Amino acid sequence: GAHYIVQSTPLFAPLIWGDEAYVNAVDYTSTWCTQMTGSMRFFRVIEGVALGPVAPTSVNISSVQLTPGGPQLTWYAPISSTFHVEWTDTLFPPNWVQVAAPVTSVNGIFIFNDDGIVTAPLGGIRFYRISQP
Repeated sequence: GAHYIVQSTPLFAPLIWGDEAYVNAVDYTSTWCTQMTGSMRFFRVIEGVALGPVAPTSVNISSVQLTPGGPQLTWYAPISSTFHVEWTDTLFPPNWVQVAAPVTSVNGIFIFNDDGIVTAPLGGIRFYRISQP
């Protein structure tokens, strides 16, 4: 995830930034709120470095759409993530097959299109799951 530093300065003072708080975005987005105390009224957020390991978050497939090219899976995760897509035609018993190429993203939106070339042939029923290496 991304790492940020939130700094504040008093209302009627030179712009000397102090009172730092550290925020780790463990997902593709984050929200942080501060209590307005004392005279601190101006805030800025700057990109920082991690102070320690960031806890992983669980990731689920957000949508599956049937496109003219085949099923399209979409999910959201930190941009530094890498995923493997696995598929099976049956769950009793499942025979999970990993797609060779890992899925990455530059904006936190991960998309996998199953055109049937790598997972050939596309059948009537297909189950998918994602995993991280």
